[in-house]
Amino acid sequence: MKVISCICFVLITAEISYGQSEFNHSAKVYFSEQIALNINAYKYKIDKAEATKNYRKVAQLYREFINQKLIGSYLDNFNVDCFNRRKNNLGDFEKPLVLLTYADWAGPFDEQIELYNSYADDLHDKIDFLVLIWGDKKKARRLKKAFYRKTEILYVNELRNRDEHTVRMLKHALGVPTLIVTNTEKKIIDIMKLTPTFPNLFEYDFEKRFTKAIQKID
Repeated sequence: MKVISCICFVLITAEISYGQSEFNHSAKVYFSEQIALNINAYKYKIDKAEATKNYRKVAQLYREFINQKLIGSYLDNFNVDCFNRRKNNLGDFEKPLVLLTYADWAGPFDEQIELYNSYADDLHDKIDFLVLIWGDKKKARRLKKAFYRKTEILYVNELRNRDEHTVRMLKHALGVPTLIVTNTEKKIIDIMKLTPTFPNLFEYDFEKRFTKAIQKID
């Protein structure tokens, strides 16, 4: 994997630490607003760290960005396509969300899918488990076979103007694969990258982290 493609801002690869959100005592601030307001400033800092090959600083900046700016914000009502035709955007899902986004060229590990499926099997009556696949319906139909049958499979066609905002915010800002956990109000509880890019910089116990995020859902 080329270093430059790994560390560019559109593929955020940080481990996100738990912490106090800056939104705890304020009005709703949306995920897309935080991306729009902060991405350029962080990209500038990250570019400087990349230029000196200070990858630990890159990791630190990614963690800071997501922990301080994104966790605690509210997930937008993004447009999506769903095999369930009654649902056309994220706002159509009324329960807390566990949203996995990925593409066929960048998917989670098998053991991570197994853990995801295990939770989906146990908790689908209380939590909406979603898999958002970047691609057309044909590709989504092929990839959905790996997931528990109660999982809602979503897909976004990157070539359609209707979905440009969704692509820019969810894919280009966070990269793939990414797991986002929200409460009922769509407030983001945690964001996890499922494949560490730089060895020993972003590694964490995924099972422990995922379990803790699930337990924090109200």
